[in-house]
Parts: sequence; C-alpha cells; structure tokens
Amino acid sequence: PHLQHIEWELRFAQAHDALEELRQCLRVHCSLLNFKREWIRGQGANTRAQNALTRVHARQAACVKRYRTAWGALKRLAPILKKVDWRGRLQDLSDDDVKPLIDPFATQGEGRRRLTWIWMMDGVDGCADGGDVDGVRVEWCKSRARALRWAEEVDLLQEEMRRVLQFFNWQANWW
Repeated sequence: PHLQHIEWELRFAQAHDALEELRQCLRVHCSLLNFKREWIRGQGANTRAQNALTRVHARQAACVKRYRTAWGALKRLAPILKKVDWRGRLQDLSDDDVKPLIDPFATQGEGRRRLTWIWMMDGVDGCADGGDVDGVRVEWCKSRARALRWAEEVDLLQEEMRRVLQFFNWQANWW
C-alpha cells in the first residue's frame, strides 16, 4: 500500500507538470504562429519558422502522451486507494481539449467559443509573469460581455414581439 501511495503522488504530480508544460507549449505555439504570420517573409525564414513550430508541436504531443499515461495510472490506482475527489481537478484529455487560450485561427465566432478545462483548473494562474492571469481575465471579460449582449438581445426580441402583436391587434381593430 505504501508503494501505491508513492506511485499516486508521483503520477498526480506528473499529470500536473504535463498539463503545465502543455499550456506553455500552446502559448508558445500561438505566439510563434502570430509572429510567423506578421513578420516572416521568404522561403528560408518560413522553413525555419515551420521547423520551430514542428518542434513545439512534437513537444506538445509528448506532453499530451505523458499526461494521458499519468491519468490512466491515476484512474487505475484510484479504486485501489479509495480516492474519490481527484477527478474534479484532473480529467480525461481529449484532442478537442488541446486548444490555446486565445486561438488566432478559430473558425467559430466569439459567441460559440468554449474555454477548455485545462485553462480553468486550479493552479493555471500560478506562473511567475502573470500571463495566464491576464489571459483568463481577458477571456472572462469577453465571456461576460457576450452574456450581457445576449441578455440585451433577448430583451430586445421580447419587446419587438410585444410591439408586433400590439401592431397586429391595432391593425385588426382598424379593419
């Protein structure tokens, strides 16, 4: 049992480390894409930038694999050690969850964006430069603004429907 507890702690820390490195890879990948799009011109420079992106993508894939391995071990150890509250913090990592905080090439509009759980978990804002804190705050502000716009749109549609019905009643009485 003692060895299993040590294994649990190791895998739990490994999963968190892999997620933190994955988030860093996503930040770097997004920054490189933006830099490449804005500043890189010419075949040689594009080839070097693409090679850098490929290296970051390979590191990102290694992080995903390391997290999935750790998560699988935790999933198998949890019933043995009677751990029940660990799944609230760590989840199964699907390919759809591996997205940057702000995707420069998102095909969906702002109203359909969904922030993945890897950015919403505890400890995301623990970096020294505060970059994630600002990113999460910006996303929260954008989400709040969308919610307020949608609430306003609902109010406007309800008022429009009331006025249409009132107009139809007036026109029916006019006839």
